Amino acid sequence: MIFLALKTEDGRITGKISFYCRMLGISRQGFYKYLANKDRPWKYQDLADAMKEIISEDECNDTYGRIRMYQALLLKQPEGVHIPSERTVYRVMDQIGLSHRPRRKPNGLTKADREAMKSDDLLKRDFHSDAPLEKCITDITEIPACNGKLYVSAIFDCFDLSVLGLSMGTNMKADLCIQTLENALTAYPALEGAIIHSDRGTQYTSESYRQTIREHHIHQSMNSAGGRCHDNARCESMWARMKTELLYDRYDTKQMTVEELKVLIWRYFLSYWNNRRICSANGGLPPMIKRRQYYFATDRDGNNIIHSGINAEARVVSVIRAGIFVDLFGLETYIPLKELSYQRLLDAASQFHTGQRILVKILEVERKNHDVRVLASVKQATENPYEKALRK
Repeated sequence: MIFLALKTEDGRITGKISFYCRMLGISRQGFYKYLANKDRPWKYQDLADAMKEIISEDECNDTYGRIRMYQALLLKQPEGVHIPSERTVYRVMDQIGLSHRPRRKPNGLTKADREAMKSDDLLKRDFHSDAPLEKCITDITEIPACNGKLYVSAIFDCFDLSVLGLSMGTNMKADLCIQTLENALTAYPALEGAIIHSDRGTQYTSESYRQTIREHHIHQSMNSAGGRCHDNARCESMWARMKTELLYDRYDTKQMTVEELKVLIWRYFLSYWNNRRICSANGGLPPMIKRRQYYFATDRDGNNIIHSGINAEARVVSVIRAGIFVDLFGLETYIPLKELSYQRLLDAASQFHTGQRILVKILEVERKNHDVRVLASVKQATENPYEKALRK
């Protein structure tokens, strides 16, 4: 049609139209319909612009397929854009060159210690969890660098696939897994008593790792006998996602140092993965949004799970002279310290530090649509966190 329009100057040279249509095997009606519509704006242009904007928000968003792109559109609800069916989203993505097709397969890494004592498989490939911090999975992956190899260990929550703990090093000894577990417990003290599932690697069967597990009353679970990778398939798929979205066809890791890779992976997991990445398993929600919706929802009896008057453990995110910011159930909350005397305020503020666990009392929970605002106090909690901070 384009060739014919050029040759006939958009139909103005009428004497040649019949000849060209006959030679090209098209009808004159079809050619005139093309001329009538060729200058009209594309009806999916606004949708295509919204998709391009989503892709440009984060570096790894260009790995979105049709499902996650459709879920991202539903979550963001771009103004003035009609969101069609998932199939139409796929066709538009294909037309503007946004289709993503993974091309690589992951390889196994860990080696089983056949002599070590094993733990039972408590999950039995059931990776579904109805509440946070009940079922978790952990594993190690390897990334080559120009000055060695980087080993990444992480703990994922089966509830929303968020990263609870992350640690990296240049070896894959048990200390790496222990540090991952301690990082997770620092960020989420309520992890004590949960199930943590892993493969049968020597790191997880070591006595030092088992001792750490026992100290925190955590139930250890391992793959069943025979070294079946499918018993920890959810965690294996997390590594495959990370490498496909962050590394493959984007960075040549063998030209990067271990320290450069550490920064890249920290940012990916703790900033992008936990807070902004659309996750299809969460119904199109990033992990922290799903977690927040759970904590500020209602139970089976219609009662708010989080309400005023209860005590909760929080993690200090940052400290300023007038107060502290804490992570309370995935929601960053500001707590002023003005309720203390001036001298004790200075003493307490100097003792609080990032990552510290303190006890707070929830004074008020304000819910408005999907926005939640929490007022909390450290002074009115059962155990005075100021005294706890000063003792440390």
